[in-house]
Amino acid sequence: MTCKQPTLLKLEPYESETLSKVGEAISFPLNEEIQHLVKSMLFSVLDEQLAAAGAPWPSAAGMAAPQWGHCVQLFVWKQGRQDVEFEAIFNPHYVGVGADDNSDDENVEEDLHEEGCFSVPGKRGIVRRFKRIRVTFQRADGTTVEQVLEGWPARVFQHECDHVHGRLYDNSAAGRCTEIH
Repeated sequence: MTCKQPTLLKLEPYESETLSKVGEAISFPLNEEIQHLVKSMLFSVLDEQLAAAGAPWPSAAGMAAPQWGHCVQLFVWKQGRQDVEFEAIFNPHYVGVGADDNSDDENVEEDLHEEGCFSVPGKRGIVRRFKRIRVTFQRADGTTVEQVLEGWPARVFQHECDHVHGRLYDNSAAGRCTEIH
């Protein structure tokens, strides 16, 4: 990473076109601009920085670059756990899988759960997501990772991955949100 200090990023408003665009894939090795963006995202997602930025919620399980006005395939997350550091995820993709890890399996299950989103402030939705997913992504060093996630980590990964692919949970075309309040 570069020595440049992180910048407190500002959240894009709900109406921002950046939130509905597919992010650009990130090339490796990371250039200085992306390195600084990662550093700034890891800084801005901390609870005290979210408060300073006037975020609608006090903490986050993850945040994606488009939410801060950067149309690239990058998000930071804690794998759905509060006791670990945020990790940067590059060029993420996922597919629903069944218990035997096959995506063409008729046993691919979904569930409904309430979600909130910094890009849909003041609202929560009941969102349909895969229970179990196979993910592929790259780490900051360019290493490609493929793994299976289930439960809450799978839900958070899907939510953040959808951001970098231009989808919010309340997008009617995506058909994921069954109720919003």
